[in-house]
Amino acid sequence: MLTSDDLLKDYIKDIPYLSDYPALKLSIIPIIAILLRQSDRLARIIIGGIPVFSPFLRRMLSGREHIEGHWPLVVIDNDSKELVFYGLLTVEFKNGQLHVTGDDWSPDGTHVLWFHSVQARFQDQLLQYWYEQGKNRTMPTMRGYTEIYFFPMEGAIERGAGEFLDKEHKYRFYAQRKRYGWRDRLPKTDAERIKAADQVWQNIKSELPRITKQSIAKDWV
Repeated sequence: MLTSDDLLKDYIKDIPYLSDYPALKLSIIPIIAILLRQSDRLARIIIGGIPVFSPFLRRMLSGREHIEGHWPLVVIDNDSKELVFYGLLTVEFKNGQLHVTGDDWSPDGTHVLWFHSVQARFQDQLLQYWYEQGKNRTMPTMRGYTEIYFFPMEGAIERGAGEFLDKEHKYRFYAQRKRYGWRDRLPKTDAERIKAADQVWQNIKSELPRITKQSIAKDWV
């Protein structure tokens, strides 16, 4: 269980764009530090319990390393280099940490898996988490461990590449952040989510011979 000091360390230790505004940094940091250190309960309310304000605060404190949102993705077989799944991964803040949930579909559109993280850690643009997965939310059939590297190293994060570090998967996956205009809506149906993932596939498939030869920790554009 994270304490208020843990939350303070995670969300205030590195605020890149505030370095250009020292007066703003000096005024904001002490206020937030005092509020977070009043109690764990207050810290959790401030960071995660106030609609609109809490997400805005997390975005501000995370700066360019903000990764919450939707990430359409494709899962690739390491050996055959073929498309295994379309997927949509969601990163959100829950119970004092980043929480990952998502779904995978086979190339023919059949829903295959639902997954979610049990414990997650994010630092230096690397998200590490233990997960459970299964055909639905109530019957997990496997547990494993995943690492996702986020890119680019400078500027707003837009891409991710990850791999499953367990006994059953020999897969890697590539994801792109889903951006929304003011008229756009969240992809709610399976067809809409698969369409978003297929766009990632169209962007990446011609580059697979190159990017599958390199480390998953290297940007793939």
